[in-house]
Amino acid sequence: MADKEQAERIAREVVLSTFAGEAKGLSWAFQRISAAMVDLYLDEGTVVFTEGDPATHQYFVVEGELKLSGSGRQVVFGPKSAVGMFDATLERPLSWTGVVARKAHLLRIRIDDWLDVLEDSFELSRIIVTNIAGGLHQLRLRPPPLGGFDDPPPLRVPVPDEPRSLQLVDRMLLLREVPVFARASIQALTSLAELATELRIGADEVLAPGGEPKRQMFVVASGEITATLEAPALTGRFGRGALVCGALAIAGAADYEFRATMPTHALAVARDDYLDVMEEHFGLFRSTLRALVEERDQLTRRG
Repeated sequence: MADKEQAERIAREVVLSTFAGEAKGLSWAFQRISAAMVDLYLDEGTVVFTEGDPATHQYFVVEGELKLSGSGRQVVFGPKSAVGMFDATLERPLSWTGVVARKAHLLRIRIDDWLDVLEDSFELSRIIVTNIAGGLHQLRLRPPPLGGFDDPPPLRVPVPDEPRSLQLVDRMLLLREVPVFARASIQALTSLAELATELRIGADEVLAPGGEPKRQMFVVASGEITATLEAPALTGRFGRGALVCGALAIAGAADYEFRATMPTHALAVARDDYLDVMEEHFGLFRSTLRALVEERDQLTRRG
C-alpha cells in the first residue's frame, strides 16, 4: 500500500474512533469501516445529496460544514457529525438536501457496508444505541412543547379476573407492542420473554428510586408507572405496552424515580439480559435502532 493511502486510512480510523468515544478493542472494526469508505474533498456550494434520493450512504464530516435543508428547516453539521443513517434506518428517501456550507472533507460509506460491520461488532452497536439514547434524553429535557414525554393512551385499569400471571405467548405479545422490541425476531422475543420477571406493584409504590442505576427495563402490562426527574422537572406517564422512560431506558435512566400510580402489572427485563440477547440476535439491534431513530425524528420535528 502506498504511504499516502496508508496515511489516509490511519486518519480515517482516528476520526472514526472519536465518533465512537472510548471504544477499546475495536481497531479491527475501524479498519473494516475505513477500507469501505471514500474520501470526498468538496468546495463550498457542492450538492452532496438531494431530498427524495434513495438513502444508500452515510456521511461523516471530518472538516468543514454540511448544511441540510428540507421541509422548511435548516441544520448545519460540523466536524465529528454523522449524516444519512436515520433516513436509511426508517427505510425512506432522504428527507434533506445536503450542501457544503464550508469547504469540507467528508467520508462516505454504503449503509449496507456499515451495517455489515455493526453485525460483527456488538460493542460498536451497543455504543451507538447508548449514545443515541443519551442524545434523545437531551431532546426530552427541552422546555415544552419542544421536549417532555408524550401523553400515554387511555389507561387500562386492572380488572378482578385478570390472569394472575402472563404465559410465554402473552409476554411475547406484550413485548411486541414496545417499539424497541417490535421488529425483533421471534427467537429474540422468546428469549426476552423467558428471561423477563413478572411484577405486581401496588398503588403509589416506588418501583425504582431516583439517583440509582436502573438495572432493569420495565414494560407495563396494565396500570401506569410514572418516571419523574427532579431537576429539571420532568415527568412521563407510561401505560399498557410502554417501556418506562422510552428509549432512555436503554441508557439507564439513573436519575429518574419510577412509581406506580395505581395497581400495576409489569414485566422487568434486566438490561444485561437485553444486551446479551441483542448480541446474539442482530435483528434486536436493528429494531432498537429504528425505535430510537423514530423517537428522535418525532422530537426534532418539534423544532
